[in-house]
Amino acid sequence: MAKTFRWPIAIMNAQINLSGLGTPYTGLKADFTTFGAYFDLTAVENLGVSLGYTGFLPFNDADGCDNILWNGVDLRAVWTGVEGLSVSSHNNISFAKGAEKEWMGLLTGGSFFSLYNAISATMELNEKFSVNAGLGNVFTKLDDGTAAREVESFWVEGKLIARAGENAEFSAGLRVGIDKETDKDALTVFSIPAGIKVSF
Repeated sequence: MAKTFRWPIAIMNAQINLSGLGTPYTGLKADFTTFGAYFDLTAVENLGVSLGYTGFLPFNDADGCDNILWNGVDLRAVWTGVEGLSVSSHNNISFAKGAEKEWMGLLTGGSFFSLYNAISATMELNEKFSVNAGLGNVFTKLDDGTAAREVESFWVEGKLIARAGENAEFSAGLRVGIDKETDKDALTVFSIPAGIKVSF
């Protein structure tokens, strides 16, 4: 998998000027390239495993700019060994090493690290209704070269899923999350996630 899109620096600087935030970029153009490879394993009955790598490379053509690579390693698994029950997990490690002249100014001489872990289970109650419960956490450390900031988030949620025919389903539930940032008090967030999924 690979894809690239290009932005003229003049357009990016126009957006920065409108927002009043940030420093205008140098150079004429920037390419944003995403690429990756994924491997699916279904050799074990009722267990599907997917392992993959994704890279993200923002590239600026200005002289003297350092272009850094952002990396992500993803592991997902789904188990369906009990009729009407599925259990899925999602684990991800993302990281990047900064450079002194990194042109976007996000990791000037610093580093980025993120660890994501989540697990959820869905149980079918009947042909029309299912319930889902899940929990997870994200730990992120961002060092911009002058100071490091750590953020940790934990959440638990439950929802009811209703199917309308073969092609549509509706879901609604309750999510409770706790966010903790370096040197700040923990923040508890209550939300009501709702969604509509249509397939053809």
